Amino acid sequence: MKKKLKLNVFVPCRLGLMLLSVCICLHLFLDVDAQIFVPCDEQKGWIQSYTSGSCIKLIYRRAQWKNARAACRQLGGDLVKIVDGMMSQDVTSVIVHNRQRAYIGLRRPKDDVSFYWLDEKEPVRI
Repeated sequence: MKKKLKLNVFVPCRLGLMLLSVCICLHLFLDVDAQIFVPCDEQKGWIQSYTSGSCIKLIYRRAQWKNARAACRQLGGDLVKIVDGMMSQDVTSVIVHNRQRAYIGLRRPKDDVSFYWLDEKEPVRI
């Protein structure tokens, strides 16, 4: 019996944009069981992260954090949330290699001393 292909194609990651921000997009799995994925589109500036299993893109244009996040979301990703040491190394190497400052998914709301990842309610311990 032929195995049915499970499609979860999320192609907005393939679009190009220019912002000063780091944007992350997860792999696009075509067959979850076989874990076949579409590799990052390096011609569009996406960098394959073998350690974190994601595509990372540094996009250039001055923007506020909120606008940088919106641009990343239009690409099918989001600002980077650093979840472990490997992700931290990947993001750091992209930023250092390109010699740019960059937004990540960490924010500090107005009149608050704590930092939060993206939409999370619990503060980050630094």
